[in-house]
Amino acid sequence: MPNLKKDSVSKKFNWRYLGIALIIAVLIIITYFSNQPIEISRNQTRYAKRLILGIIGEDSMFRNFSFGIGLRNMAHLFLYSLLGFFTALTQKGFRLKTVCYSLLGVLIFALLDEFHQSFVPGRGAELKDVGIDLIGGGIGIVFAQLLKKLFKFFRKN
Repeated sequence: MPNLKKDSVSKKFNWRYLGIALIIAVLIIITYFSNQPIEISRNQTRYAKRLILGIIGEDSMFRNFSFGIGLRNMAHLFLYSLLGFFTALTQKGFRLKTVCYSLLGVLIFALLDEFHQSFVPGRGAELKDVGIDLIGGGIGIVFAQLLKKLFKFFRKN
């Protein structure tokens, strides 16, 4: 008779593997966008601008927003906050060490990403982007840590 406790169906789902898969997905997405030559990148920004204005309305107060630079910076913040979030979520604990390792991972990838962009036609490496990436990663890490604490609090109660 099989032991149900050792049966693979009854094993607890390992969220860490899902987190690692999501980290890899975010890394692929960031690399995809970084690998676009400048003209394709500009066209993607124009398309995103039309999409956003179509949702919020052409007569919105954001009509004159600098979508080129502003939208790209927001994309950096968003993607790297996802990277920081999933990186911190896959690590155990709530310690400062978790935050530091997660931020270090974000920093290393941001530097590699900017180095990679220096080889893409019309693109270049910018230290400002690394700073934006770090801020985004930090935001994601803080959210992950808060979420961990929230889950820990509700498990106790």
